[in-house]
Amino acid sequence: MPFEKRGNAGAGAQRRPQKTIDPFERYDELREKGLWLNIPGPADTIDQDRDGVRSALADVGIGYIGWTHNSFANNQLPNAARSPIANQLYMGQNPTFASANFMIVTYDLSRFGIADGQIVVGAEQQYWTWDRPGPDRAGINTLAYYQTFFDRTLELKLGYLRNQNEFTGTLFGGITGSNMSALFQAGMSTNAAPTPAVNLKYNFDDRLYNKVSVQRSISPDGAYAHITENPTGLNWSTANAGILLVDEAGYKSKSAPGVPDTWLRAGVGFNNSRYTNLADPKQQRETGNHFHYIAVDRQLWQSDALGLPSRGIYGGFSIMEAPPD
Repeated sequence: MPFEKRGNAGAGAQRRPQKTIDPFERYDELREKGLWLNIPGPADTIDQDRDGVRSALADVGIGYIGWTHNSFANNQLPNAARSPIANQLYMGQNPTFASANFMIVTYDLSRFGIADGQIVVGAEQQYWTWDRPGPDRAGINTLAYYQTFFDRTLELKLGYLRNQNEFTGTLFGGITGSNMSALFQAGMSTNAAPTPAVNLKYNFDDRLYNKVSVQRSISPDGAYAHITENPTGLNWSTANAGILLVDEAGYKSKSAPGVPDTWLRAGVGFNNSRYTNLADPKQQRETGNHFHYIAVDRQLWQSDALGLPSRGIYGGFSIMEAPPD
């Protein structure tokens, strides 16, 4: 190697690409763990680290995220059939407004030597001008404990969970896809109806996994009946509700420069709650409800492969089925 002066060597080092430092990277471990849903991180929030509040909380192991989701629907067709509020049949038949507001706080337990340990506490409030899709409520969104074992081969999450964010995945490429109505009606817990559950995920490698859940079913009469009976979400159970078992196997490859995001999964669920037979409602309630699903998502094009490879165009499909009766 030819001799090179220190000044020239320094100039050469300065010409090399410098790694960009992400000021929000320190908060990644404070985001809720165990979800398939990528809730926006602090860099994508309105408050970010205003007045150093987020930093001060992070120093003692606390993270948080809050958001509001609001919608308005109104049928503008000249022949739209209006209805008295009590007899409204669908959103927008009369002007319909809905608002859901969330706050989730996490506490980092890894500082005490617990592998990826985390406590999650969340609250949710919702309001509807048309009661039927709701009803209005204020209560818990989640109350959970999470940790990993054997170098993240095994993931454990337990508490009051909303399994709609733990299984299946219904936000294809960030856009609302299937509404999972078959899965909800078959007992899967939701943001507005969290229930006690134990989730266990086994990672064969960084892509292949199998995830199971033993969950207290939501009311077999539906989310409306469940929330009406248990608006705070703290009750252990509701009338006629049993146990829902869910098993999902999947392949998930995260996007990277030149590597598109890919997610394939299939799952089944079995519920022993006592359901009304819709084919013959006069019969006694029956047990044995179930569902199954297959879903595929694929990133078709990366718009910023070197910067944010997850950005781009996605495509996907799903098949979800439960007994019609």
